[in-house]
Amino acid sequence: MVIQDQLTDVVQSSFGMLTDLCVSQLDQVSIPQLLSQLTKIVHAEEARVSEHDLADEDESVLEESVLKQPDAVLQMLTDTLDSLHAAYVNPAFVVQLFARMLHRLNARLFNFLLGTQAEGESASHQPIVSSHISPTWGRVLHRWIRTGICNWALTEGLGVAAECYLQRVSQVIFKRVTFFVRMFR
Repeated sequence: MVIQDQLTDVVQSSFGMLTDLCVSQLDQVSIPQLLSQLTKIVHAEEARVSEHDLADEDESVLEESVLKQPDAVLQMLTDTLDSLHAAYVNPAFVVQLFARMLHRLNARLFNFLLGTQAEGESASHQPIVSSHISPTWGRVLHRWIRTGICNWALTEGLGVAAECYLQRVSQVIFKRVTFFVRMFR
C-alpha cells in the first residue's frame, strides 16, 4: 500500500509540474506571440476596410489572414501533444493537462479582450490597456478560435475540451460583436 501511495504522489506531483511548465510556456511565450500576431491582423483589416470603404464583414479575407500566419499557441499545443503521445502517456492525463491549458488560454483571451492584466503582471510592467472589444477584434478572434484552435482540437481528439474551455471567451465575442453591430447600424 505504501508503494501505491508513493506512486500516486509521484504522478500527482508530475502532473502539477508539467501543468505549471505548460501554462508558463503559454503565458510567457505563446499567448503574447499570438496576441501580437492577431493585433497586426486587426490593424491590417481595419486599414483595408477603411481604405477601400468596404463592408467590414468579408470573412474569406479575414480567414485567409488568420490561417496563413504561423501560430505559436497551436505549435506549442502540437509539440506538447506529440511529446505526450511519444511517451505513451495515459489519455486521461493528456485530457486533464489540455483542459488546464485551454482553461488558461480562455482566461488570458478573456482578460485581453476586457483590457485587464493577467495574473502575476504588475501594473509597473504593463501599461494600462483599453479593452479590445470591437467588431473587428471579435471577428478575428472568433475566426482564430473556430478555424485554428477548434479545428486543431477536433483532429487531435480534444474537440470537446476546446469547445468547453473556450466557451466563455466565444460567448463574450459573440455578445459584444452583436451589440456593436446593432449599436452602430
